Amino acid sequence: MVFLYLLLGHFLSDFVFQPTKLMTWKHKSWKGVIFHAFVHFAVYLLIIFPLLRNFTAVLVLLIIAATHFLIDSIKINVEKKNKHFMMLFFLDQIIHITILGIGYAYINSLSLKLFTDFYPGPYVSVYIILGIILTYCVEIVQFQGLRKQQPHAGFKPDFHKMLKRLAIFSFFYVIFAVRSIYEIARTVHP
Repeated sequence: MVFLYLLLGHFLSDFVFQPTKLMTWKHKSWKGVIFHAFVHFAVYLLIIFPLLRNFTAVLVLLIIAATHFLIDSIKINVEKKNKHFMMLFFLDQIIHITILGIGYAYINSLSLKLFTDFYPGPYVSVYIILGIILTYCVEIVQFQGLRKQQPHAGFKPDFHKMLKRLAIFSFFYVIFAVRSIYEIARTVHP
């Protein structure tokens, strides 16, 4: 549960809450990268802290955000010298998710009491994560491919295409979720 919410926080912060102006600021100044890392920390706090309510967990979230700053700073510097945008994008995401996994493992080792009363089941979180991947991530991957030919191109997401992909995904996801809930209900009440 905690890893799923960490992943949700990451995808929200890295894609939904990172507009084009912030991307540009990050590439022009380290202050933009710090602001982006702060957004990560704030989103993690909003999503995870009510679940954990523990000071040590807050420190772990702060460390995750700090490593996000370091990873993004390195990526931006490497991008300036090396134009392998697509490879760097995927490597960046793999490293971030690995750091989240390490943070989760540490939080999990604390054996904290989870306050899950007001949290929805995994269906909602998984839906949001997959929705972000199919909308924002697809647009960013296409943008990274465009940057190879046009290094100074600006990121302009096509919200119409994003909405179409989200609508198609939502249709199939709802069918899957309803079928899964039906199957669970059938096994509980034969």
